[in-house]
Amino acid sequence: MARPTRVVTSIFILTALFWATAEAKTFTVLTGEWLPYTSESLECGGPMACVVKEAVAVSGHTVLLEFVPWRRNELEVLSGAALATFPWSRTSAFEKNCYASTPLGNHQMAFFYLEKKLPGWNFTTLEELKKHRIGGSRGYAYVEIFEAAGIQADYAQDVEKSFVKLFTDRVDLVVENEIVGWAVLEKNHLELLDQIAVAKTPLFVRPLHVMVSKTHPDGVEFLEVLNRGLALLKQSGRLDVIGGYGVMAPAGKPPVQKNTGEKQQAN
Repeated sequence: MARPTRVVTSIFILTALFWATAEAKTFTVLTGEWLPYTSESLECGGPMACVVKEAVAVSGHTVLLEFVPWRRNELEVLSGAALATFPWSRTSAFEKNCYASTPLGNHQMAFFYLEKKLPGWNFTTLEELKKHRIGGSRGYAYVEIFEAAGIQADYAQDVEKSFVKLFTDRVDLVVENEIVGWAVLEKNHLELLDQIAVAKTPLFVRPLHVMVSKTHPDGVEFLEVLNRGLALLKQSGRLDVIGGYGVMAPAGKPPVQKNTGEKQQAN
């Protein structure tokens, strides 16, 4: 029964060796802190960074990651000053100035709220959102959605600051990738987890891409190398192994750990 897997793996290895005969290059790619997907604190830079690195390595090339603020990620790639950035959803600005890679996976943009304040609340329409104070961060695809719908949101530098506003009654809802949101809450507000709920209906579920500058001199080559590698990783099954959080499913609320009075060693 293992024969098909061995055949696919062999094809993957032979194809990788063929492409690796080309002259090796190092591509500098921008990303930022977005636990648990990308982070300087994680091995390989996080599961999505591993996907990008291994996809490019199939052709014998390497990726040098630069972790910079997300706004800088966006501006430098849109202007062509930088080659590429990830992970992003499509926006009109990216569509105009960048190529979008083969999807790295899907992600779910959810609404977090205080259960006591809005018991059983669920997202229905953009018009209904106008009744609430919404906290978010600039750079996300939902900014374009909100602006088009005439929704006024309170944008902070990052989601942690938005959660602080939620706990201090300065916003009613915080919009964030569901897994990222729970990761931030578990890290910084573990004792308050039982107060938080997530709307059953997400704002959207969309693919995440590497955005590659259309004007950067290495843009077209890098896009071809990356997409070719992603296809081979998927074909071999390797993408499922290294992707980790690449294909999004609702995370659910992390279990609340009771404080026993003893310090726990960090993993």
